[in-house]
Amino acid sequence: MTVYRQIGTAKPVRENGLLKVPPEALRDLAFEAFSDVSRFLRSSHLAQLRAVFDSPDSSPNERFVAGELLKNAVIAAREAGIRAGMIRPITLWPFPAA
Repeated sequence: MTVYRQIGTAKPVRENGLLKVPPEALRDLAFEAFSDVSRFLRSSHLAQLRAVFDSPDSSPNERFVAGELLKNAVIAAREAGIRAGMIRPITLWPFPAA
């Protein structure tokens, strides 16, 4: 079953046989759509991000981008009411020789 939610309070109006949608309704819809798409990550995408962290060939930039994507996933989970968190230790890579 599809779950719907109301976005904003602006209502469309029918004039001369046309449906006029207020700009603020379109703005709110676009904001919610981009928020949902950019933050909810599929499990296959999360597996790809994990591979970036596991690979010794990944550049620092790749690891940074993957970390930012994971932060967004945690934010989205919290907004959806899921208790989520992320531990991101700061370490040297590769580890220095003793």
